[in-house]
Amino acid sequence: MHSHPVRNSEPTISGRATLVAVPRGQIAAYDRIASPGARARAAMAAGWMGAALAASATNGDLVNGALIAIAVASTSILATGDKIGAAGLSGVFAPLSVLLLGWPAGIVVALGAIVVGDGVVRQIPGRSLVWHAALLAAMLTTGAWVAGAPQTFWAPAAAGRAIGIVWCIIYAGFVVVKTRRGPPLSALAQGAGMILVMTAALTATGWLPLLPAAAEPTVAAGLRGMGFAAAFMLVDFLAASLAARLSGVRGALDFWLGHLPVLFFRYGLQGVAAGIIVLWYEDAGVRALAAAGAGLLLLQAAYYSYRRADETVESAIAALASAIDARDPYTAGHSIRVAEYAALAAVRLGWSKGKVARTNKAGLLHDIGKLGIADSVLHKPGALSDAEFEQMKRHAALGEGIVAQVRGLGGIARIVGQDHERWAGGGYPHGLAGEEILPEARLIAVADVFDAMTTDRPYRSALTQEDALCHLESVAGSQLDPALTASFVDLVRTPRASGVAFCYCATH
Repeated sequence: MHSHPVRNSEPTISGRATLVAVPRGQIAAYDRIASPGARARAAMAAGWMGAALAASATNGDLVNGALIAIAVASTSILATGDKIGAAGLSGVFAPLSVLLLGWPAGIVVALGAIVVGDGVVRQIPGRSLVWHAALLAAMLTTGAWVAGAPQTFWAPAAAGRAIGIVWCIIYAGFVVVKTRRGPPLSALAQGAGMILVMTAALTATGWLPLLPAAAEPTVAAGLRGMGFAAAFMLVDFLAASLAARLSGVRGALDFWLGHLPVLFFRYGLQGVAAGIIVLWYEDAGVRALAAAGAGLLLLQAAYYSYRRADETVESAIAALASAIDARDPYTAGHSIRVAEYAALAAVRLGWSKGKVARTNKAGLLHDIGKLGIADSVLHKPGALSDAEFEQMKRHAALGEGIVAQVRGLGGIARIVGQDHERWAGGGYPHGLAGEEILPEARLIAVADVFDAMTTDRPYRSALTQEDALCHLESVAGSQLDPALTASFVDLVRTPRASGVAFCYCATH
C-alpha cells in the first residue's frame, strides 16, 4: 500500500482573483449586463422619439420622422432589455430602417441604439463607443450601397457579385480549416450550406424568372435584404479581423470558426425579413409595418421566455455549486473560480458563445460527485491510501450520473465525467486520451489544476502563481492538453482583451 500525495484527486492548482481584473460572477458567457428599469427605458425611448420628431419637423416630413422615432424606440427598448450578443430580432430594425427610410435614417436609428445600449446601459469607454459607432456607420453605408437603399447611389451589379464571390472564398477557407480541427462532416455541412445560399443569390437573375409570378417579388425582396446583410457583415469581418491583427488579440481565427455559420444565418435571415417587410409596406402601407412589428415583438417575447427558463437552470447549477463548496470549507469557492478561469480562457480562445457557456456550467459542476464521497475521505487532512483514493476517484462518474439526470444537461454531464481524464491516457473514469476527451473538459482540467495549486489547503500551502504555471507547463502533454495549457498560461501571464472584444456582430 502506498499513499497518494495529490489531495482530493485534484489535478493540482489554486486560484486568486488576480488572474484578470473582471468582477466575480461577470465572466460566465461574457453576456451579463445590467438592464435599466422600465422608467429608464421609457425615458430613453421618449428622448429619441422627441429628437427624431424635432429633426423631421424642421424638414417638414412628420410621417418620416414618426417612422424614424418608432424604429429608434423599438431598437433601443429591445437592445437595452436584452443581453450582449442575444438581441436577435432587434437586429431587423437597422436593415429595415435603411431599406425603408434611406441611409441617413438608418444611421440615426443605429447610432441611437449604440448611444443607449453601449453608452447608457453598458457604459463602455468613450474610445470603444466611437469605434462601435464608426464601424456600424461603415457597415450600414456599405449595406445600403449594395442593396440600393433610398438616398444612396446604387452599387453596380458587379459590386454585389464581388461581395458574394468573396464570401464564397471565405466559406471555402472555413471548410478547409474547420475539417482539420473538428468533425469533417459538420464542417462540410456548414460550409456547403453557406456556399449554396450565396451561390443561389449570385445566380438569382437566372432562376428568379422560373418562379411563379406571385412569388418572384417576395423572393427578390428577400434577396435584396440578403445583399444588405452580406455587405454589412463583410465590412465587420474585415474590420474586426484587421483590428484583432493590429492589436495583437489572439483567438480571432478560432472565434470566426465558431461564430461564422451562426452569424451568417442570423444576419442573413434578418436581412431577408427586412427586405420582405419593405415589400409589404410598399403594398399595404403602415398596416404592414404594424403587423410585422407585432410579430417580431411576439417572437422576441417568446425568446425572453426561453431565456428565463434557461436562467432558472443556471440558478439551479449555481446552487449545486454552492452545495459542493459548503461540503468542504477548505475548497470553498473552488468550483466558481475554476468555472470563471475556464470560461475566460475559452473566450480568449475564440470559442463560440454556446461552447463558453457549456465550459462555465461544467466548471461549476465538475466536483458535484464529491457529494457522494464519505466525509472521512473527503476531509482527510493527510495523504489518501490506495483504497481511499479509489473511492475518491468515483466522484467523476458520480458527478456525470447526477448531472445527466437534469433534462437538457446531457452534454454538460459528459464534460463533468471527463474532467479527470489525462491527455496521454491513464485517467479516469473512462480512460480516454487526447482528442477523445471533450475540449471543454480538457480546458476545465487545466483550470482545476491551477486553482488547486494556488489555494491553501490543510495539507499544504498555496504555491505562487508562477510556480503553478511552471507546473502546468511541466505536465502539458502528459496530464494536460499542451495547446490549451499554453493558452491558459499565456492568459494568466499576459491578461488582455479577449478574442471576441473586437467583433461588433458578436457583442450586439
